[in-house]
Amino acid sequence: MIHAGAVAHGVGPLEIRTAGKVWIVGTGDVAGRDEASWHALVAVDATTIRPDTPVAGSVATTRFELFRAATGRRSEAQIRGFEWSVDPEPYLPIFGYGPFKVRSTNLDE
Repeated sequence: MIHAGAVAHGVGPLEIRTAGKVWIVGTGDVAGRDEASWHALVAVDATTIRPDTPVAGSVATTRFELFRAATGRRSEAQIRGFEWSVDPEPYLPIFGYGPFKVRSTNLDE
């Protein structure tokens, strides 16, 4: 849903980094879902990074935090706390795209 949200909101391309995995979201059209990628690492429909892909910015966090943010278990304040190379404000709506919404209060797990 993160990629679909980035495309729908017209933000991106955004590089998302977790330990050992990098995606570019917000490029092109929403394609078919890669369910294995979703269940394992959350970034549905994301394109695996290519060295020549220009990005508008990047965000880094753990796989756990990325999954929690994408499934409505993190607030805007918590998502802002990820390691952003750009202002996170334009990207916050992509975490609430689809069946899950960004929490209004922090949730510590």
